[in-house]
Parts: sequence; structure tokens; C-alpha cells
Amino acid sequence: MLDKKVSQPDPFNMRSLTNIFKDKNSLSSSYIPQHLPERENEITELQYELSAALRGDIPNNIFIYGKTGVGKTACARKVIHQLNTKTEEENIKNIRTIYLNCATTPTECQILTEIANFFSTKKLAPTRGWGAKEYYNFFAQTLNQLSGIFIIVLDEIDKLLPEGKNFLYNLSGANEHLLSNAKISIIGISNDLKFTEKLDSRITSRLCEREMIIPPYNSNQLQKILKQRSSIAFHKNTIDDGVISLCAALSAQEHGDARKALDLLRMAGEIAQREESMKVTETYVRKAQNFFELDRVNEIIRTLPVQSKLLLSSILELSTNHNAHLTTGEVYGTYRDMATKINMGFVSQRRATDLISELDMLGIINARVISYGRGGRTREITPAVPVHDTKELLLQDDSLSSLRDYKTPCPGRSRKGFF
Repeated sequence: MLDKKVSQPDPFNMRSLTNIFKDKNSLSSSYIPQHLPERENEITELQYELSAALRGDIPNNIFIYGKTGVGKTACARKVIHQLNTKTEEENIKNIRTIYLNCATTPTECQILTEIANFFSTKKLAPTRGWGAKEYYNFFAQTLNQLSGIFIIVLDEIDKLLPEGKNFLYNLSGANEHLLSNAKISIIGISNDLKFTEKLDSRITSRLCEREMIIPPYNSNQLQKILKQRSSIAFHKNTIDDGVISLCAALSAQEHGDARKALDLLRMAGEIAQREESMKVTETYVRKAQNFFELDRVNEIIRTLPVQSKLLLSSILELSTNHNAHLTTGEVYGTYRDMATKINMGFVSQRRATDLISELDMLGIINARVISYGRGGRTREITPAVPVHDTKELLLQDDSLSSLRDYKTPCPGRSRKGFF
């Protein structure tokens, strides 16, 4: 007789899920709404600067600064879109725009190729094989043949440094030295408020003719943004009272980042939908916040130096097998044993103590100093992260992957710690 199969929920059967979203894409950072709340002044200022092109004048080069998620890119792309719409309506042929993210095109040859190929109506430049001079010549020939004003938006422009200093110097001087029938205007966008301090004064004077600093959002401003987006993203009556204000408050007190506030609301909605709830409540916001905090900690752990990862591995291994408050001496002994097993050099006891302090400051472990009188001082160490999941994360590092089957015997308890 065959055993009865236990029916499992089918994630692909979308009819079994409560669909509270109307347009989830509107909560993504790439979505640009028709109206950007709390950035009207910045948009008006940018419109005024670029309106010079409609009069036949070259707009000033503009530099836009601000922390992540304050609307820098959204403002620039919004105004560029409005300018393109205006030129189409009035059949203006001599104004062209392009948006590039320097994080994905981080070299001068890549950027010159992207710009020239975007506007070229004839042959395209090869993505490789030419020298820098050939790319500059092709860039100049393409723009001169088309003529007119070219507005180039370089998002995350700080990603070009330090290698791109010469490129920024050449690009900012292109109107004088490269171009005859065409002129360019540059809009640079950066999260780095000290970006211009890293540039030569000759570049700064030409590149940063006009500067805009966009401040972080406060809680009230974030509420307006979330209300606008939620009305587009969710079906009516699917968001509980207090959800918007909680998302705004959590984001404002930490970073004033609209992108993260939108991510928090989106994740709360996804968790509510997964649990087949008819409403997004504050409980789901808290769950979403815990998810993002865990994800942030995981990213910190991934980027730790290998010796710190090895020390953390020893702490997790001891806590798994012996379930006790650990001393610095016990941790250091296991750390040395692990390093020997994988043929890796190990740091001194003093340096290991410094690394343990850094892990404590990052909130990955708790290390409380205790004194045994004449027996000396040590630290009582406990993990502050999920042990099993963090061990799996550390084993993803090729240097530590061979420790998967590592087991340590219960160490002898020594009152003399290494501090």
C-alpha cells in the first residue's frame, strides 16, 4: 500500500497567494514617478540650469552631491526626461542627452565608446583594441558631425578615481580642445561630499561650475514619499494604519534614505503576501527590518579580513560544541589549531585580542571584560549572530572551506586569559 503524500503548498500557484500589490515595481529605486515629493526646489533649480540649452547656450557643468537615497539620480533623470520631451514637442534637433553610471563603465575608453556609439548614426567604435587617442578622436568626430549641445550625466562619478583624473581633465576641457561644431555640458552625481578635494584645482574649476547639495530626508518627508508610492504599489485598504509612519521613522533615524524606506515597505508587503495576509501591518515592517539588519551583518562578515573570519570561526565552533561563555585564551587556542589545520599563518595573542575587539565593535560578538583578581583578566565571549548560518557563510570563503568537518575537543578552562 502506497503511503499518502503530504500535500505541500505550491509557490508557483499564484492563485493561492494573497495579491496585495497593484504595481510592486513602483517601490523600486529605478521607478521615477511623475511627481517627486520634497524635491521640487532641486528640480526647479536643475531645470533653470539646463534651460540655457533651449536658448542655444551651453549649460553650466553641474555637480550634485548627497548621501545615498536622497533623490540625486531621480532629480537628474526627471529633468533630463522633461528636457527630452520638450525638444521632441518643439522639434529641436540640436540638443541631445545621455545618462551613464560610472560604476558599470569605470574607464575613460568605455565612457567615450558609450557616448560616441549612443549618438553615432554610422559606424560604431569597437569596445576594445584602440588606444585612448583613437577613442578621443572618434568621440570628437561623432559629436562634431552631429553638432549641437550634448548633456552628459555621469552618475557615481567618484568611481572614476583615482585612475580617471586625466579623463575628467580632458572631458571638462573638451569644449576648448576637442570639439568645434559641438559642445558638451556635464552633470556629475556623487555620494562623496569630499570628491572635489581629490581633484586637481584645474579640473575642479572647469568641472564644478555649479554645485548642488541635496540633504537627507526627514521623517515627514519620507512619509509623503511612501504615501505617494504606496497608493501606486498596493491595492486599496491593504496597508494598516501606522505602517507608513513606522517605515519613515525607522529610515529617518538611521539614514534618511528614501531608497531604503521604499525597500522596507516593499519587503513588509512581500512578507505579508507570503503569509497570505490581507493587510500589511507594523508586525511585517518589524520582520522586514530584521531581515535587512541580518543582511547587513552578513555583508560585514563577508568582507572581514581572513584572520578575523578565522577567529570568528573558532568562536562559533566552541560555542556550538561546548555552549559556554568563552575566554580569550580558549578562543586563541582553537584559532591557532584551525590555522594549523588549513596551513595558514596565525597572528600573535595581542593582535588576536585587537581583532576580537573589532568583532565586538561591529556587533558580531559580545566580549565582556572580566577580572579574576590575581588570576588576571580576560574577556567572556559569546556570539551575537546566528551560529549555524554564520558558520555556513564563513565556509563560503575558499580559504576556510576545508574547516567544514573541523571539530575541537573541549578545551581546558584556564583562568589566565590572553588580554
